[in-house]
Amino acid sequence: MTPCLRGDISMALFLGSILFFHSPAQYFRLAIPVIVTTVITALFFIWIIGMVIRAHKKKVTTGKEGLLLETGIATSNLDPEGMVRIHGELWSAESPEEKIIKGDKVKVIKVEGMKLFVKRSGQ
Repeated sequence: MTPCLRGDISMALFLGSILFFHSPAQYFRLAIPVIVTTVITALFFIWIIGMVIRAHKKKVTTGKEGLLLETGIATSNLDPEGMVRIHGELWSAESPEEKIIKGDKVKVIKVEGMKLFVKRSGQ
């Protein structure tokens, strides 16, 4: 739903509620506390939906997807296998394309099981 459409619906609800105040019949009139409660509830749910959408748009930081393209440091020589430290954790890693010296910065290009495939980082 577009923001403009949400605004239109809110305005229609607001104007419809006001029409109930001036009804000639007593039983058609709407009390102000009912409108206030409805508006507060609607604002609460709009806020919750906004938070859910924002959470879904965030970058993944856990699991395989969270490791891809992350940088770390080689804690041993990788020729082609060795160990790297990423996010404060030691990982078994492999660098099939090039030899990496201990202390070099590396970037994760692929994750298979518990093994990371890395290349030298340009940073």
